[in-house]
Amino acid sequence: MPDDARFCPNCGTKVEHEVYCRNCGKPMSPFDTVCPSCGTPVDSAGRDYGVNNELNGIFCNTPSGKNRGVAALLAIFLGTLGIHFFYIGKIGAGFVNLAISLLGSFIMVGPVVIGILSVIQGIRMLTMTPAEFDAHYVQSRDFYPF
Repeated sequence: MPDDARFCPNCGTKVEHEVYCRNCGKPMSPFDTVCPSCGTPVDSAGRDYGVNNELNGIFCNTPSGKNRGVAALLAIFLGTLGIHFFYIGKIGAGFVNLAISLLGSFIMVGPVVIGILSVIQGIRMLTMTPAEFDAHYVQSRDFYPF
């Protein structure tokens, strides 16, 4: 069927060329990876990660392929070692957590402070939408996202 067709040549059904964002309702191109109006990510199957979407489950992968549930659990239970940063691809931040924990273990301040911060990060990750998690932790250029 031609791209500019208004009706299907086989059945006569009207062809809709515009796709609408499920989050804000504004029109967008079927080839957009994010809504140009609200920035809601859309995966390759055309499903968006809007506020009221079944894809907001804690253990659903984000558009980048990272799982915020896994990242949150890693932050809560292994955050002093920086494992959650290694998981989301922030290698430098992971090494900073690991170094502070190891070097600060002589006076027990480093692991306690990093542990508390990691639990807070884990809870924040659990309360974010997949799109917010992806933008804040995975796609962000920040060296140490908090």
